[in-house]
Amino acid sequence: MKRITVNSSDEMIKAIESVSSTCDKIWLLFTGSKDATGQSWCPDCVTAHPVIESCLSEYEKAHDGAEKVAFITVEIDRADHKNLNNYYRTNKDIQLKCVPTLMLHGQLNMRLAEDNLTDPDLIDELLTL
Repeated sequence: MKRITVNSSDEMIKAIESVSSTCDKIWLLFTGSKDATGQSWCPDCVTAHPVIESCLSEYEKAHDGAEKVAFITVEIDRADHKNLNNYYRTNKDIQLKCVPTLMLHGQLNMRLAEDNLTDPDLIDELLTL
């Protein structure tokens, strides 16, 4: 699995473009940005992070490294997230409403958000679709 972390919509677009020719699936995780201590401003993101990481590790083991899968983490700062006109909210292919949100790139109906990202069964089910 190719894992990439980005901090802006421009970086996200470039990351998607860089993996689109070699990956069958591109997962996008929208989460709150981290401070100098490594903690996100988003308490839901802090709670979901270890569950998501555990599920990703299990997915990689079960799928022999998942070579044709990309996982792009998009860290959004609090001010940008609060802006109702930000790129992630207004882009018709993303329509982000909250963080954390995990979605399959290009599939609006293939997503989990907030409390659902603390349920490993739901995350596993989504990742294996």
